[in-house]
Amino acid sequence: MQSGLGAFAFRRSNPEAFRHSTLVIWPCIAGGVVGAMIATTASEHHMEMAIAGLMGFMLVVLLVNPNRWIRESAPDATRNRSWASMLIFFGIGVYGGFIQAGIGIFLLAGLVLSAHYSLKDANAIKLAIVSLICIPALLIFAFQGQINYTLGLLMATFQMLGAVIGVWLAKRVPNINVWIHRLLIIMVAASAIKLFGWV
Repeated sequence: MQSGLGAFAFRRSNPEAFRHSTLVIWPCIAGGVVGAMIATTASEHHMEMAIAGLMGFMLVVLLVNPNRWIRESAPDATRNRSWASMLIFFGIGVYGGFIQAGIGIFLLAGLVLSAHYSLKDANAIKLAIVSLICIPALLIFAFQGQINYTLGLLMATFQMLGAVIGVWLAKRVPNINVWIHRLLIIMVAASAIKLFGWV
């Protein structure tokens, strides 16, 4: 709900950001279905360790050559059609369906470093992908009886409010790509520290 609302708001204000985005969306959705099916049988401990390790890896990626993260969009439709790109986004989709937590970080990395979108435009496409991945994943988890609807709806309500505020800031804050990059570093570092049990 949060991602769908955010993607809708971004698309209204900047539809050009979604050009060629279907070339990365469909592999992610396919991966999401596979990941959700795996998640129904995975242990919580293994899921937490997987997130922690990947967050540590992403922190290194964010800190190495930060200029890659703050450039403007230059999406390459031809590159998006490559098998390498499709495999990258399929893998991210598997992670999203399997764990979901932190998928936005990995989508931003793929969209910025592989598809050459700016962080601002990548964030818009990320929201669209996450909202679409969640639909089949939600159905799979519902079928398995693994959803707490009360907590889910409560989280969705406040996350939708956050999405509206985030889109508003993205359209008005100067040098937004720089600020998003800094926020990513803080979020990824905090997540890795917590999941590794260092605090």
